[in-house]
Amino acid sequence: LISTLWKLLKHKIDPYMTLYSATIISFASFLFMTRLHERHLGSVLPFLLLLSVKEKKFIPIFLFVSIFHLANLYHDWWLPRIDSMVKFISQPMLINGGVLILLALFFYLLTSFLSIRKNV
Repeated sequence: LISTLWKLLKHKIDPYMTLYSATIISFASFLFMTRLHERHLGSVLPFLLLLSVKEKKFIPIFLFVSIFHLANLYHDWWLPRIDSMVKFISQPMLINGGVLILLALFFYLLTSFLSIRKNV
């Protein structure tokens, strides 16, 4: 959070950097804060969508996070109950793999954000 806010302050008031930092902060809050629920991943999606409109390279990230969010919500409610879907989503290997991919995507976003040079 501190490194993201520091980078944002160095860029003054830049809407792109503000959007980028909001994406990273909301993503980090879902991944690393305790006592959060599955629905808190939804706060990443609006920022990531707008970021994807600006830069097309973020579209696959947006799609994966959206699908993971939908599966995460379905995993907790099972409505409507589709037994084949329940079996598929309940596999520990799938859940752990999805979380690892989310972590990798988060660190990709963070490192690409921190590597942006200030335009003078």
